[in-house]
Amino acid sequence: MFTPVGVNTDPLLGPVGACVDNLFTFGNGNGLCNRIGDRKIGDFADLHETDVVGGDKFSSASFEYRFPISETIGLQGVAFIDMGNAFDERQLNLFDVTEWRYGTGAGVQWFSPFGPLAVVLGFPLDRLSVEKSPVFEFSIGGSAF
Repeated sequence: MFTPVGVNTDPLLGPVGACVDNLFTFGNGNGLCNRIGDRKIGDFADLHETDVVGGDKFSSASFEYRFPISETIGLQGVAFIDMGNAFDERQLNLFDVTEWRYGTGAGVQWFSPFGPLAVVLGFPLDRLSVEKSPVFEFSIGGSAF
C-alpha cells in the first residue's frame, strides 16, 4: 500500500492515514504536513521527497497467440505475455527492458450472440508484495476481438 510522506502508519501514534505534524524531520522543513489549502510555493518544497506513483510516460508491449477451440460456436483460446512500465520525469530511458514489469496468462474468448465475451487469468512474473496473483478479468465487447 502506498503511504505519502508525513502520513501516520502506526495506530499507537494516532489515526492511521492522518497527517502527523512534527512527527518527522523530513518534508517541507517546517515540521508541518502539506494541506489541501496550501497556496505558497514554499509549502510544496518537499515534492522531491515524496514517493512517485505512476509516471508521466510509459512503454508497453503485448504479444498474443489466439487459437480456435470451436469454430462452430465461435470459441477461441488465447495465450499472452504483457510487458511495460510507467516512468517519472527523472527516468529518461523508456526502452530499458530491465525496468519493465512482465506478466503472462491465458483465457478464452467467445463470440456470443450478445457480443464478444472474454475470461482471462493473468500472472505477474515479477510480482510485488502488494500485488495479488493470479489476476482474473472478465470483459464484454471491445475492439481487440
